[in-house]
Amino acid sequence: MPKLTLAWETGRRINAILHLRDWPRAIRWRAEFDKCKYLDFSPLPERARVPLEAYLRRHPVVGEAWLFPANRDSSRALDKLMAGYYLVRAEKLAGLPHQKRGGWHAFRRAWATRRKALPVQDVMRAGGWRDVKALQTAYQSADPETVRRVLDMA
Repeated sequence: MPKLTLAWETGRRINAILHLRDWPRAIRWRAEFDKCKYLDFSPLPERARVPLEAYLRRHPVVGEAWLFPANRDSSRALDKLMAGYYLVRAEKLAGLPHQKRGGWHAFRRAWATRRKALPVQDVMRAGGWRDVKALQTAYQSADPETVRRVLDMA
């Protein structure tokens, strides 16, 4: 599921992922589909390249076509509601319990938390945040491994 791969590897909002077009080697995150109306470019994470190239071989995209078109109307992007349905369906197929308050934003929170030891300016740029307070209070969480490292510091 390439939407899952992009959510996990880029930390971007599902709406931004669903509205990707014109697939080059870099990702153009479009301002009109960004919560903060921010146009940005980022390289494609290497771990996402192989699954996305396989998806594109099965679902070729030409020019300004949506990478993830709506099921019944390819002139429109897949909407968030349908993407949420597919995520719940993927959980069931994988035999995973549904996480309360999970959804697509759980990938964004996990992405930010995994990168909290990196420079905040770089995490903000890569994940599309404009506000450091939002990143650090709403997205990055304490985790047992980091708490243990804090406690074990000399």
